[in-house]
Amino acid sequence: MVKKLLILRSEKIFFPKGPHIYQYLAEKFGKLEKFEKLNKKYQAEKIRRSMPLKEVWDAVLNGVEKGQLIGESVYYAETYLNTFLETFSKKVHSKGYEIASFSSFPKIFFLQANNNAAPVDYPYGMVSKLKKGVITGFQDIKFHKENYVKKEMRKLGFKEKFTHQPNHYGMLGQLIELMREKDFTI
Repeated sequence: MVKKLLILRSEKIFFPKGPHIYQYLAEKFGKLEKFEKLNKKYQAEKIRRSMPLKEVWDAVLNGVEKGQLIGESVYYAETYLNTFLETFSKKVHSKGYEIASFSSFPKIFFLQANNNAAPVDYPYGMVSKLKKGVITGFQDIKFHKENYVKKEMRKLGFKEKFTHQPNHYGMLGQLIELMREKDFTI
């Protein structure tokens, strides 16, 4: 039997009416001015590169207590979660698919979406580094089969793009590893 995987990349599928998650968090944690400065910089340069994720994460989340982030993710999921996702997820699963989600937003938001009737089998997102319960950065991706992932990325034309950073290429590496570990066809 061929295993099938549906990959959801856009957080707008989960939270179509919600404000940008980092902007929402910046406002809640009193860091909106820092976020808006970085967002303005991104808007000016976005044709040349993607949003400066490390800078945004550091400006918005560093120094925040883990409990605060969890509380805001619960509220955000309860308030903005796409109500159609439960029906959609059941239909997709009934057709024999499993669902993976990938995002550059904190993973906790997608775990909360799962708790609120949007079942995703493999949620991926940014994971906090913590020191005494306070966010100090984000974790790099850890690969179990790094050589395999590098080989597959070369085949796909991304020879020089392998990274442990949780950006688009890092997430592609996670997807490749997931597909191998769970025996999905590449």
